Amino acid sequence: MTKKAMFKYYCDNFMQRKDKILLAICGITAIALGLLAFLAQGSVFLLDMALLVGLALGAWLGKSRVCAILLTAYGLLNVIAILSAVGTFEGWPWLIPGVLGLFGTLSVHKGFNEFLAQGQAQQPQAPYAAPQAPYAPQPQAPYAAPQAPYAVQPQYPPQYPVVQPPVVPELPPVVQELPPIVQEILDLPEQNPDIQQ
Repeated sequence: MTKKAMFKYYCDNFMQRKDKILLAICGITAIALGLLAFLAQGSVFLLDMALLVGLALGAWLGKSRVCAILLTAYGLLNVIAILSAVGTFEGWPWLIPGVLGLFGTLSVHKGFNEFLAQGQAQQPQAPYAAPQAPYAPQPQAPYAAPQAPYAVQPQYPPQYPVVQPPVVPELPPVVQELPPIVQEILDLPEQNPDIQQ
């Protein structure tokens, strides 16, 4: 099972409430700072703000230590650059989500490593996994169909009913004599040989 799947299925086993709160504050603070910076300065630093908000969301939702470290380093470099260029201590609010994300993700991964060390996740099973078969096959009684008082008991081998041929009604006798007019028509060629059939 991958680490991503472990975080998805077993996150509640090793992630403490304070870690969830730290990471949520990290993400929400970064989104708020990004919106405030965009409203104050317009689209001048839009790419800069989008990068910082993306790193904070990676630390919050993805629990990524790399995103938290990059967010902290970027905020620190930003403060140092402004301090050296202008001489004022500005840009420090971006250190808040970086430090919170750093503490939160390091604590989550520490709890994850302790969870693995305790052996609680050596053979993790996803919630949708099929149940495991028992080690030894268990003897089973032969299947017996439930007996109901109104049920017809089958006979083995099945006895099929004998099919009788259908009874055909007798037909009326065939008329041996033809009516006289029909007989005359049939006798015509015999009386007059010139008529061809």
